Amino acid sequence: MALPAALTMSIVILWLELRRLPTGQLATRPSLKLKPWNRPMGMAIFIGLTFAFSGFWGLGISWAFNLSSPAVAFQFFAMGAGLTGGSYAVYRIFPAKFVA
Repeated sequence: MALPAALTMSIVILWLELRRLPTGQLATRPSLKLKPWNRPMGMAIFIGLTFAFSGFWGLGISWAFNLSSPAVAFQFFAMGAGLTGGSYAVYRIFPAKFVA
């Protein structure tokens, strides 16, 4: 449930941010080379990858130590994957709002 919710939420939030850009100003396209202060894409990818990385490690640790429920770690991973995926989806949906 966290993945579709995070994906939808990130697309809507980034769309709202793109609408607020001044006329003629374009956003930078999503890239792993972006710094977090390159808003809105840099911040979205940074937060998404941070959540995905921590969730991935949480899943690995919970499986390695045979913990009873990796649900929280999986939710963090799904939120990170949804936010990162939403950033790239917005780039594909609204290509006219981004620098080529």
